Amino acid sequence: MEESRINEKSQINEKDRINEQNGNNEEKIDKKIKKKKSKFEIKDFIIIPLMAALGIGSKQLILPALSFILRPVNIPGGSVAGGLYMMWLILARELTKKNGAATIAAVIQTFMILLMPFGSHGIFSFLTYSAPGIAVDIVAFIMHKLGEGNYIGYYFEGAAANVVGTYLVNIVILDLPMILLIIVIIIAFISGGLGGLIARGIVIEYDKLSQVQILTLDKDDKWYDLHLDSEEEIKENLL
Repeated sequence: MEESRINEKSQINEKDRINEQNGNNEEKIDKKIKKKKSKFEIKDFIIIPLMAALGIGSKQLILPALSFILRPVNIPGGSVAGGLYMMWLILARELTKKNGAATIAAVIQTFMILLMPFGSHGIFSFLTYSAPGIAVDIVAFIMHKLGEGNYIGYYFEGAAANVVGTYLVNIVILDLPMILLIIVIIIAFISGGLGGLIARGIVIEYDKLSQVQILTLDKDDKWYDLHLDSEEEIKENLL
C-alpha cells in the first residue's frame, strides 16, 4: 500500500516536472520569436530601401501624367494615384514585420525625392514625405495590437498614409478651398485604402514563398529552415 502511494506520488511529480519543462520551453520559444521579430536583419535593410526606391520610381512615372490630366478640375494627382505609391511604405512595414520600417523607408524617399525632377517640395519634403511613413507605422501598430493585421488593417494603413500626405501637401503648397479639400481627402482615403489592399495581396504571396528561419532549442542552438504559416505552427514543431 505504502509502495503504491510512493509510485503514485512519483508519477505526479514526474508529470509536474514535464509540464514545467514544457512551459519553460514554450516561454523560451516566445522570447526567441519576439526577439527575432523585433530586431532588424540584413534582409530588412535590403527590403526597406528597395520599397522606398520603388515608391519613388512609381510616383515619378504616374504623377506627372495624372496631374496634367486632372489639372482642369483642380484635383491633385497625388490624391488619386497616392495609393499606388503609398503601398510601398506599407510593404516596407509588412514584409519586414518591423515597427518603424515604413518611417525609415519614408525618410529614404525624402532624400531621394530631393534629387528627382518631379515631386520635390523643397525643405518641406522632410515633412510631406516622412509623415505618411510615420502614419503607416502608427496605424500598423494599433491594428496589429487589435488583431486586425488583415485587409482591414492594411486598408487603414494605406488610407492614413495617403490622407496625411495629401493634407500636408495642401497646407504646404496647394491651399485648396475647404469644399474641394474635403472631396480630395475622401478621394485620398479611398485611393490609399485600395493601395493597402493591393499591398495585402502582395504580402500574402510573399509569406507563402518566404522561409521562416528560427532558432532550435537543442544544445548546439543551430539554425534551420521551416516553411510555416503561423507562430502556433512554429511552436508545435519545436515543442
